[in-house]
Amino acid sequence: MNHIADYIQKSQPNPEPVMNILEALGYKACQTLVVGDMDVDILMGANAGTKTCGVTYGNGTKKELEEVGADYVINSIDELIGIVEKN
Repeated sequence: MNHIADYIQKSQPNPEPVMNILEALGYKACQTLVVGDMDVDILMGANAGTKTCGVTYGNGTKKELEEVGADYVINSIDELIGIVEKN
């Protein structure tokens, strides 16, 4: 069985993982939200041209996620629904 890692040569914060997924699914970066709990997740999404959402209930802190430039920072998954509905 193949894993997504089999198709990715570069890892976060390089945008390749996001770009490969967008290409495979036929989505545009401007219509995509990358959600992650670490600064490299946010940088990867931003480098790919997507909006980004940092979550504070993982490894990164609110301050780290804000400093790296997350478009949104949330404290619970419930908040994500509101962000998705707005966009």
